[in-house]
Amino acid sequence: MKIKCGDHVHHVHRMIVCAQSPFFANALKEEHNFKEAETRTVELNDDDPAIVTAAIQFMYMGYYPTTQPGGSRTQRVDLHLSVYFFADRCGIGGLREYCAKRIKQELEDTVEFSPDLFFHILQSASANTPENDNVIGGTLIEIGFKNFLKLSLDDKFLDIAGKAGVFGAAVLKRVIQSGRTVLSPKFPRAESAHLTHELQSPATQPFLPAIETSFFQQ
Repeated sequence: MKIKCGDHVHHVHRMIVCAQSPFFANALKEEHNFKEAETRTVELNDDDPAIVTAAIQFMYMGYYPTTQPGGSRTQRVDLHLSVYFFADRCGIGGLREYCAKRIKQELEDTVEFSPDLFFHILQSASANTPENDNVIGGTLIEIGFKNFLKLSLDDKFLDIAGKAGVFGAAVLKRVIQSGRTVLSPKFPRAESAHLTHELQSPATQPFLPAIETSFFQQ
């Protein structure tokens, strides 16, 4: 079979691609009477050729190289997000997991956590994923939980809370709920001691009512 994206034509193996993607598998089923089943060609002319190439590389090799090795963290994250959204649309579950892992690495493999980058990812995911997405959503909840204080004290936090959309609001609500759970005596967790300390600190307390009101009234 072939996958065409603009001027790029990829000759791929149906067994490899269709086994990982319901989108491609359904397009080639003869009983659906799609033209793709007759031509054995799937055209993706509305997609970015670099994203399609990355997805195909993953289906063959289990990874894709970062096309901008000298680029900024934001550029690398944008690549992973774009591939994630493509994988979500095509049902390539393993690729979604891989992209989420790469995004998590970009957020964590640094000396200083970046609230700006976290918010950038949250807003992009809010615009392109359903509310019940638990892959990138789960990653953001985990990262947000670990960095609750830095996020909540950021001037953009409340503004983004009001613009995050259903997905973003769901993620941030879970972060708040996780923080409150840690404070409950019913859930003593030694590994969460750092967050408990942050949530109980005088610096954080004035912000919690406003944060919770912003999220839970949506």
